[in-house]
Amino acid sequence: MKSVFKVLFAFIFILVTAEIYSQEIQETKISDFTVPGNVDVNDFKMDPKMRNYCYVVWNNDRTASEIHSRNNVSQSFSYVISDQIKFFSNSKYSAIGENYYDSNRKASTTLIVEGKNILTTEYIDWTSSYINKDDVLTVIIKDAEKYYLAKYSDDEGLTRSEPYDELRAAFRFERGTGEEGDDYVHEEEYTLDKNGDRIYTAVRNNKAYLIIGDAVKATPFTDIDNSSIAYDSNGDICFIAKDNGGLYSSPKGFFVVRGDKKYQKFDYVYAPLYFDRSGSIYYVASDSVGEYEYDSYIVKNDKKLDLNNKATGIVSGIFNVNVSPEGNVSYLEWRDIKQMNETSEQYYSSSSYFVKGGKEYFLGYNVRPFVYGTNGKFLYAAQSDPKITKSDIYLFENNTAKKVNSESYDDIYGYDFTPDEKIYFLGMTSDTSSGIYNSSVDLIIDNKKSEISVSSYIRLKGILPGL
Repeated sequence: MKSVFKVLFAFIFILVTAEIYSQEIQETKISDFTVPGNVDVNDFKMDPKMRNYCYVVWNNDRTASEIHSRNNVSQSFSYVISDQIKFFSNSKYSAIGENYYDSNRKASTTLIVEGKNILTTEYIDWTSSYINKDDVLTVIIKDAEKYYLAKYSDDEGLTRSEPYDELRAAFRFERGTGEEGDDYVHEEEYTLDKNGDRIYTAVRNNKAYLIIGDAVKATPFTDIDNSSIAYDSNGDICFIAKDNGGLYSSPKGFFVVRGDKKYQKFDYVYAPLYFDRSGSIYYVASDSVGEYEYDSYIVKNDKKLDLNNKATGIVSGIFNVNVSPEGNVSYLEWRDIKQMNETSEQYYSSSSYFVKGGKEYFLGYNVRPFVYGTNGKFLYAAQSDPKITKSDIYLFENNTAKKVNSESYDDIYGYDFTPDEKIYFLGMTSDTSSGIYNSSVDLIIDNKKSEISVSSYIRLKGILPGL
């Protein structure tokens, strides 16, 4: 949403009340002001304490931008990353600006604090930057092919660590359904130490380091998976590591470390790590059984967990892992199925099983994400036949998968439980018999077509969770 020369910004508190068929919105304007130039409303950022604000102003062809705050204007940059602007407790802002030098978009990156250039280097990993409780801004930077942990505060100015060949912020990785989705690491997913500071993994000269707060700990390993770091109930740090090269530059040889203990090696081990109340540690591992083929399983401490009724074929992937405090394990596993289309081209689909209590329960083919209700039951969409591209919705409850929809649909999505535990979903039917693609969508609530329009459903879904 652009403006020409002037933009009127209004800070609005919005009170929303919603009923099934109507909405009422009340607005109260807090203040307004005007700004010059081309401004996108999404580039406006407000200090949480409401003592400062800043926004990005672009030139007419959007090749140059600058940051305007309450008190100053930055220099001009080719691009300003507005969604990563942060504020110190004194309401000063920090931001990043990039300048492109040639057609290959080779860039220099600048750290900006309240309009002043603090550091210019070839790269700043702004996505993992943060300001800690002591008002110290920490960022990973790259300069002359080496990585540094740079810190800035008003009191200490700018400092940087020793150089590393690799440097990564630790975060908690969750194994979902395997579908493509949001790869962005959110603020709350970064791993913290007991003092609330971020943890980092680093590599220099084929030796891995843990950086926890101001402490740098050398390890006997060659690399550490930064998405695997966790603490057990005794406060011991745990992670996945290798001692035969980099995580991705050398094959196989992964293992789990807990404190000073190194567990058994496997071909591959995957984050995250799970714990039960007794202190046992669980994780997904796999064996390489062919070119680009891997057989996956769950490991408890050093021991592979066996299944009582395992279906034939290798397990291509394991997702949705859950370990209860008592050590009960459940997860979704899928197996690749090679198929041929009508032009004899090979493609893959998958069969999926829910594993609980050491037993497999068949769910269907090309299973979509789980949506959980009460008492462990869940909904999912799947195909009943891998060769027929029609979807059904199923309820898994009491170790049984039950088909929910009574009509046939080409696709099903938007499924969930209402607050009173009724099932609802959107069912799409398509028709190409006339040579023109036509489609229609039904909103089904408790297995009945609803009178609410799909557009009204979408609006209400954003306001009332579970509806």
